[in-house]
Amino acid sequence: MPETHRLCDKSAELSSLIKRVAAARRFVVITGAGISVNCGIPDFRSSQGIFQQIQKAHGDLISSGRDLFDASVVFRSSETANIFYHWMTHLRHQCAKAQPGATHQFIRTLADRGLLVRSYTQNIDGLERKAGLNVWDPYVKKGNDEYVPWQAAQSVPLHGSMDHLVCQLCSSSYAFSECPAEDGDAARSAGDACPDCFERSETRRALGRRQLPAGKLRPTVVLYEEPHPHCEDIGRIISHDARTLGSRQPRSESAGRVAPTNVVLIFGTTLKVPGCRQLVKQMAMAAPASTVTVLVNNEPVCGKSWDGIIDYQVIGNVEDWCARVERIWNAQTKITRWAKTRKHTVDDGLEGSVKKGSSEAVPAGKRRKPAAPVAVPVEAPIEVLVEAPIEVLVETAAEAPAVVAEAFIAIANATPKEEKSNDDQMDSFIDIISVEDDIQSMARSVKRAGKSTKAASRLCDEPLARRSMRIAQKQSLEDTNNSASSQNTSISTAPICT
Repeated sequence: MPETHRLCDKSAELSSLIKRVAAARRFVVITGAGISVNCGIPDFRSSQGIFQQIQKAHGDLISSGRDLFDASVVFRSSETANIFYHWMTHLRHQCAKAQPGATHQFIRTLADRGLLVRSYTQNIDGLERKAGLNVWDPYVKKGNDEYVPWQAAQSVPLHGSMDHLVCQLCSSSYAFSECPAEDGDAARSAGDACPDCFERSETRRALGRRQLPAGKLRPTVVLYEEPHPHCEDIGRIISHDARTLGSRQPRSESAGRVAPTNVVLIFGTTLKVPGCRQLVKQMAMAAPASTVTVLVNNEPVCGKSWDGIIDYQVIGNVEDWCARVERIWNAQTKITRWAKTRKHTVDDGLEGSVKKGSSEAVPAGKRRKPAAPVAVPVEAPIEVLVEAPIEVLVETAAEAPAVVAEAFIAIANATPKEEKSNDDQMDSFIDIISVEDDIQSMARSVKRAGKSTKAASRLCDEPLARRSMRIAQKQSLEDTNNSASSQNTSISTAPICT
C-alpha cells in the first residue's frame, strides 16, 4: 500500500516529500473533478454530486445517475435523451460562470516555470483554458486562431469538453453557446437540430427529392460504453510524454549533480475510470527509479493494488497542498533575487574585483579592505529562509556566501529559542557551506555584525582543511603519547564541518 500521510499532520516525512516535489524538474499532472468543486462545479460521485442530483430528480426513469452518462442507456428513448440534453445545458451554465481555482493556477505556474510536461484532465469544464493553459482540442481545426498542435499543448482533456457540440448523424461541430457569437454564429444548445443536416434536407426538398432526417447536437464529451473518437491521438501524446519522463535527466552545470526527480501528481480523483488508471500506471512506470508518484485527495483512494505504482497518498485539500509547494517556490525566488541584489554590496574577498565607484582593480593576491557591516534587509523574513530547501540555500551561498551566512545568522538570532526546528536546519546549512575555502571571510562578516550564536562560533573556526589537518595531527599524537590523550580528547572529538 502506498505510504499515506494526512496533510494536516506536520510530520517531518510529509515536509520532506513536499520539498522533494518542489525541487523536481519535470511534472505530469492528472486531475479529476475534485479540483473544480471549489470553483462551483459539483463532482460526480460524492453525496452531493451530479449522479445523486440526477437520481433524485429522475429516479422514475433511470436506475442511477450514472446511467445518464452511459451511451448504451441514455439514447434508448427520447425521454432519457431529453433529460441528458437538459442536464448538459445546465452543466454548461455552471462551467461558463466558473473561474479557475488555486489548483488550476498551480498547474499554470508549473507551465510558466517550464516544469510542466503535460496536464491530463478528466474534467469537461474547460477551466484549464480559462487559467491560461494551451489546451489541445481536436475540434478546433488548423488555421483557426485557437488551434493548438498537440506538441505545444499544455493540457489534454481526456473525456472531451463542453466547449463544442457535435451532430450525432453527420459529425459536424459547432460552438456550444447560448449567446450569438461575434462572428455571426447563432446560439446553440444541446438537443438542437444540426444546421448542416437541416440545410441539406431543405436543399433536397427544393429539388423535389425526399427529405433526410436531421441529427441532434450533443456536447463533445465521452460517455461510458462508447468508443473514444480521438483515442489514437491521445494515446500518441501519452506515449510521447512517457518517453520524456524516461529520458535522461539533465545535469546541473554548477554542481555537476543529477537534477531532482520527475513527479507525477494526481489531484482530486478516485481513479475509478479504467482509462485514467492505465494512464497513471503508464506514467509512473515510465522511469520508476527517478519518478515519484503522489496522489492528493480528500479521502483515501489507494489500496494494495497500487503498490509499486503510486508512492505516496496524501489525504487532504488539494489547494492546501499546492499552497505549501508554492510557498517553497516563493522562498526560493525571494532568496535568489535578494542574494543577487545584495552580493555587490558586501565584501566577498574576491581577488581582482573592482571597488564600487572606482575604475581600479585590486591587484591579484591582495584583498580589498572589508566593507562596513550592512544590516540584513527586511526583504528576507524568517519564513523565507526556514521554508527554503537546503539545496537552494547552498546554490545561493555559492553565489554570495558571506551575504547568505550573515542573513542566516541574523534570522537565527531573531528566532525564539523554543523553535528548535530552525536551529536544526541552520546547523545543516552551516555544515554544508563550511566547505567553502574562504570561510574566514564569512566569519568576519558575522563577527562584525555582533553575532554570538552557536552557529556564529562555528563559522569563526578555522577553515576546513586546516582544522582537519590539526585534528589528524592530534589523533596521531595520541597514538604515540598515551599520557597526552586525556588532554587532547576534547580536541580530537570536536565535530568536523562536512
